[in-house]
Amino acid sequence: MTLPTAVVAALGLLFSHMGRAFLAIDDVVSFDVHDVIVFWDGQPRNIKADPTGSTPTGGMSLLDGHDVSIQVRNGGRVLIQDAA
Repeated sequence: MTLPTAVVAALGLLFSHMGRAFLAIDDVVSFDVHDVIVFWDGQPRNIKADPTGSTPTGGMSLLDGHDVSIQVRNGGRVLIQDAA
């Protein structure tokens, strides 16, 4: 998951470790990784979050076992449902 840097700071998230990403332009970048607890399907889940940009994103591991429907257009709807 990624979160805006300001949100990570405001929540006082605990630093976990340094992460590395390999970019398509053949660069390697390092970044902080923080421990986060999110409530997903009514249950707490321990995940890692990277502070970056201004728009939060969720990782694929959170979506495991769910159906996702996305209207690919500006302002489109995103629907996530338990696949069970």
